[in-house]
Amino acid sequence: MSKASGLHQEVGNHHLQDIVVYKAFAFFMTVGLCAAGLGFLAGLRFIYYYLSGDGDGHLQSLILASILLGGGFQTMLTAFLADLLAVNRRLMEDVQYRVKKLEISVDQTATEKPTHTIRE
Repeated sequence: MSKASGLHQEVGNHHLQDIVVYKAFAFFMTVGLCAAGLGFLAGLRFIYYYLSGDGDGHLQSLILASILLGGGFQTMLTAFLADLLAVNRRLMEDVQYRVKKLEISVDQTATEKPTHTIRE
C-alpha cells in the first residue's frame, strides 16, 4: 500500500486561492448571484403557495428566501469591495516598482565618479 500524496490537494487549494485573489469580483459576484437567485426562487415558491391559499404552512420558504437574498446581496457587496482591493493592490505594486527603479538609478549615479569637482 502506498500513501496518497497531498500534492494534488495542495494544488487544488492554491487554484481556488488564486481565483479568489486575482478574480475576486467574478468569484464573489457569482456566489452572490447564485444565493440571491435561490432566494428569489424560494420567494416565488412562497408567493405561489400564498396566492393559492396554502401559504400558512410554507413560512420556511419565506425565511429561507430572506436569508438567501440578504446573504446574496451582502456577497455581491463583498465583490465590489474585493474589486476595489484588487485595484489598490495593482496601484501599490506599480508604486513599489517605480520606487525600486528610482532607488536603483540613484545607487548607480552615486557610485559613478563625478565628472566635475566643486571649487571653493
